[in-house]
Amino acid sequence: MVPRVLAVGRCFRADGTFTRTVLASGYQSTNQFSFSVTVSDCLYAVKVMADGRTNQMGHEEVAYDGRDFYQVRYLNEAPLSARTNGQPVEINAFVRSQRIPSIVGGSWLPHVWFPFGAGCYLRTVASGLVTSEFLTPASAADSFRPAKVWFYPGDSNVVQRMVILCPGYFQNPGQKLIHRYPPPFDQGFTNMIYLCRSARRVGGTLVPTSFRWTCYDVSAHGSRKPEWRPVWALEGTVEHIEPSPAVGDFQPVLAGEAAIFDYRLDELSKVAAEPYFAREFWQPGEARFEKEVRARVAKRESSAGSPVGRTPLLVFLCLFLAAATFAAFRYGRAPA
Repeated sequence: MVPRVLAVGRCFRADGTFTRTVLASGYQSTNQFSFSVTVSDCLYAVKVMADGRTNQMGHEEVAYDGRDFYQVRYLNEAPLSARTNGQPVEINAFVRSQRIPSIVGGSWLPHVWFPFGAGCYLRTVASGLVTSEFLTPASAADSFRPAKVWFYPGDSNVVQRMVILCPGYFQNPGQKLIHRYPPPFDQGFTNMIYLCRSARRVGGTLVPTSFRWTCYDVSAHGSRKPEWRPVWALEGTVEHIEPSPAVGDFQPVLAGEAAIFDYRLDELSKVAAEPYFAREFWQPGEARFEKEVRARVAKRESSAGSPVGRTPLLVFLCLFLAAATFAAFRYGRAPA
């Protein structure tokens, strides 16, 4: 694929580490990760690796190329070097229409991406609101949260401080029931605080070098008085920054064959949740992409509207994953 020429502006790469510490009583733990962020204006690629492990469990990538959003998750426990001949790499990949990372699946990518992409994101949403994805998978009644934002003086791309508020209720993904917090917290409370502790200029661009997220929630056990307290914290430190070229391809490179769930195919064929298996992402206009669209349309028409093979199971798995993620974020559990 021929790389596209991007607008010259904020172009840099930052590498560092972060720790996520669970503060909730009974679930105390600390996870360590390394990360890499490449930014070209509002385009980005983010990699996160648990304990520096590449292409195995704990390695996740997201990218936005100006058209589509890509996400890759490695699920294999053993490193690639330990695989036997012919043993597949367990990779799930997704192509979606969103612009920002999602926390579905217990990902911390939104919290790593935001320090470097805050300005681009906040210009796309109404003033005083941010996505609830910083806290919980979005639901029908809980997709945005009130927020107060302070930028660095003279720079609308770097947020110095952000306070996200809970409106006093929450809704589990996939459910209609709305849960309200006990008084007085049903009137709202501070749910999360983001702080950029330090930043420095690289090639004229201000880049965060230290940041912290703290998530708060309300606990109520039996007859005890409801208590507002921190449940987890994430602290990141940038160890290396360098200017990057303003030309590049932001699609992730797969280390092996992946199950790729592509919303563009879903929209064109009206067949949802069916992956294709490949070592790279297919693109509209390519013969293999168009052939897949035609095959799915033919399959749908021949089935006369009957459920497609694995769809019910995949839908169940997606709902289960969303529910598990909500529990992990709400109650401070570390991801499995």
